[in-house]
Amino acid sequence: MTDTRSNPADELAVCRTLYRFAAAVDLRDWTAYRDVFTDEIDLDYSSYRPGSAGRFRADDWVERGRTPFLRAWTRLSIVCITRSSRSMATWLTS
Repeated sequence: MTDTRSNPADELAVCRTLYRFAAAVDLRDWTAYRDVFTDEIDLDYSSYRPGSAGRFRADDWVERGRTPFLRAWTRLSIVCITRSSRSMATWLTS
């Protein structure tokens, strides 16, 4: 049987990474945005943007993704629910 218990420290680390991701996008801090990724990333944003699924070099993904954000309002809400807590961060920029 698989142990489904999670480590609270791991959960907190994931939540903090999500918060950094959202803040970086909303603040248009592309260096901070790049820092949340490993050098190669597997992702699927194809429901939002065709051709945005697969393995990408993080540098290429950041460059590709930043152009739409240069012209648009952005709002990202990140809700992180763990067994021990619930926290939310929302940023709104123009």
